[in-house]
Formats: sequence, C-alpha cells, structure tokens
Amino acid sequence: MQSPRDIKDDLSVSSDDEDTKSCLDGFNMSSLVLDHRTGFYAVWSFFINMLSIATGFLYAHFAAYRHEDSFFSERFMIGVELIYFTDMCIHFVLSYPDPRGPFFPPIKNAEKCRKNYFSG
Repeated sequence: MQSPRDIKDDLSVSSDDEDTKSCLDGFNMSSLVLDHRTGFYAVWSFFINMLSIATGFLYAHFAAYRHEDSFFSERFMIGVELIYFTDMCIHFVLSYPDPRGPFFPPIKNAEKCRKNYFSG
C-alpha cells in the first residue's frame, strides 16, 4: 500500500515535462495590441460617441413613456449592447500614449495595457 506522500509525489507535475508546455509559449502577446493613433480607432471612437448620444435619448424615451418592448426594439437594444461590449474588448487591447516620453510614444506592451485598463 502506498503512503499519502507517495501518492502526492505521483500527482506532481515537473515543470520540464513536454506535455505541460503551452501552445502560446513563444507567442508575443504585444502583437495583439491595437495602436490608438490609427484611422480605424478614430472612426470607431467617433461612431461610439455618436451611438452614446443617440442611445442616451432613446433610453430616456423608453424609460419616460414605458414603451412595450417590441421585437424590433428588443433586437436593436441587444445589438447596441453588443457594440458596447465590442468597444470594451477593443479598449482592453488598445495602446495608450506614454505621458513621460517625448512626443507621447504609444505603449504597446500587453501587460502594461492590461494594467492601464484595469486602473482606469
């Protein structure tokens, strides 16, 4: 019969085991970071700002007059919320200007972008 210590040793995995290597080993996560100075982001940001203004009036109208949710308005609201979710995901991988550097070069390090996103 095996002792509890032997069982624990059998279950441990060594760090040099070939099966434990991740498929992302060697992948540069910073290559996924989007540059905040591109035309795509400028257009996207303008679109989100206009959508925010329009939905502010629309949500106030629905709240004030208590419209019954029709099939169209329900699908429209789900679509708008999906666009806002997409915007949140884009901001999660968006570079930001370095305020300490000359000419504010973009910071494209994925770890720093993540910390900047969570710190506000």
